[in-house]
Amino acid sequence: MRQEMLVTALTLLLIGFVFTESAALAEEAGHDQHAKEKTALMPGDFDFDGEVTLNDAVVFHQTLRNPRLFQTKNPDLTAEETLTIGDLNSDQKINQTDLMLLLKTLQEDGHDLSKIHEDAGSNGIFPPPPSSQPVSSRTAAGQPIKQQEPGPGEFPIFDALAHRGKPDLTEYGLTYLPGWYEARIWPNDADRSKMPSKPWIQRLARWHAKRHRTVFLNIEHWPTQTFYGSASVSKVKHNHNRLRQIIEWIKEEEPDLAVGYYGLMPVGEYIGPVRGIEWRAEKAIKESERFVETGLADAVDYVAPSLYVRYSDDPEEWKRWATFVLTEAKRYGKPIYPFLWPRFHDQGPENLRLREIPAEFFRMQLEFCREHADGVIIWGGYKEAWDSEATWWKELRAFAAEQHHR
Repeated sequence: MRQEMLVTALTLLLIGFVFTESAALAEEAGHDQHAKEKTALMPGDFDFDGEVTLNDAVVFHQTLRNPRLFQTKNPDLTAEETLTIGDLNSDQKINQTDLMLLLKTLQEDGHDLSKIHEDAGSNGIFPPPPSSQPVSSRTAAGQPIKQQEPGPGEFPIFDALAHRGKPDLTEYGLTYLPGWYEARIWPNDADRSKMPSKPWIQRLARWHAKRHRTVFLNIEHWPTQTFYGSASVSKVKHNHNRLRQIIEWIKEEEPDLAVGYYGLMPVGEYIGPVRGIEWRAEKAIKESERFVETGLADAVDYVAPSLYVRYSDDPEEWKRWATFVLTEAKRYGKPIYPFLWPRFHDQGPENLRLREIPAEFFRMQLEFCREHADGVIIWGGYKEAWDSEATWWKELRAFAAEQHHR
């Protein structure tokens, strides 16, 4: 009897253990599945099935018409995550322009947009597709053809503009340049003090590599120099290594996708070169050399310093500063694509802040970059509507036309 009781007790303990372990495994599996669903977020994937198809356009449109319905169906989705999925032009808004970009993406991937128009267009859900005849933009291997980009020896003008209602600027000679901002690199309210998800970064790389040859990353919350602020040298080197690791993840998945960081290198010291304060300029040069020491300069495909007009409306002062920055940038031995913004910086003097840069000043910047750099990236338009009569756009359009006929 005692032996039978012991066996029974052991059996019950074993059953309890198996049940507990099974429940724990089930719960863990549930968490893993939830993590997979969250990680599956990517630009345009509104039904979370891991790919962008015609159904995403339907769900996207439903979201535009009734955002609350979308949030009700996806209660765990934050507003930032919704932007990650739907904000295809990086203007921090989801609107009809993003829908048109999604439709264009689907068309470039070879989807028959006439079908979606037949199903929903008659009810006024969608505008007519970009072309009345469905087109295939696929190669013989069945892969989407990438956006046409400048060849060797050309001076590319990259479009990183985020205006609402911005038209397709490729017809004017500009090349669209997608940006990976922090909200896209760290979706789902991820901890930005830590490294982003490698699978997510490589998924972004695959998605963009099908359509573009070049992207830029914008990570500004990790200190990368000690010239400004209070970051230690060890902390700066640690961040260099982390930024290099992200590039290596991208290259591991898509070695031909050209990648650079916005405004990262060289250190854009202003007062030293403009006011002739040598020790400041020399310190900035030494700081800029650290990007070589850590291998970060070698990891990027191009250098993209910021040449935004911040402190003065004097074109000659800007030239002195830009000369210093681009001279240092050349030390890295990589193509140089500086960022220009056709407005005065929003952190500059109050009397200049966000004013449109005079046409002749902006034209001088473009000419200067053509002489001293390998291309230029035009940024701006955040929370602005597109204005085809803006003086800076007229100057840029004329400048781009001249490049085409050079």
